[in-house]
Amino acid sequence: MLSQSWDEGKVTLPPDFLQNGWNLFLPKGTISILLSVMTYILQGYTKEEILEWMKMEEKELSLSPFDFTLPFVCKSEEEKQAYLNIARQERKICKILERSGYAYPKTIDEWIELLIQLKIVQEVKMDEAIYLDVVLEPFPHPEDMLKLTPDERKKLEKYRLNQHMQQLSEL
Repeated sequence: MLSQSWDEGKVTLPPDFLQNGWNLFLPKGTISILLSVMTYILQGYTKEEILEWMKMEEKELSLSPFDFTLPFVCKSEEEKQAYLNIARQERKICKILERSGYAYPKTIDEWIELLIQLKIVQEVKMDEAIYLDVVLEPFPHPEDMLKLTPDERKKLEKYRLNQHMQQLSEL
């Protein structure tokens, strides 16, 4: 990202994040985490400083990883069903990550570490410090980093086809 002269005024996801289908296989909130990390990268913070800032923002920005515990009180049946749907999806993501040798993140540190392990974010040693950078090219593909079942691969192919069709319709 830094080597590509990224515009500080416009922090957006790398286009290949969505085009490659990562949003199907990563925990809820990953996009927010990635955008926050990118903002701090552009400000020149080290990995250690980014982790400190992210921990301070965790509660304020609701960046906490999904913890699979039902809220103490659901205000309505609709709210409860929405929560259960999210929990079901997150359990699927957890299984995919575990099957692939990764852990579902329980902390901000683990979340950023997962992005590093998946080669979406990389560590760069410079001036005796470790910095983070977001990979732009070649951006990793989920099927290269995760052990997907045939059904998950079909879901990914269908998603990518829909993404491609949407792009064509916008031309």
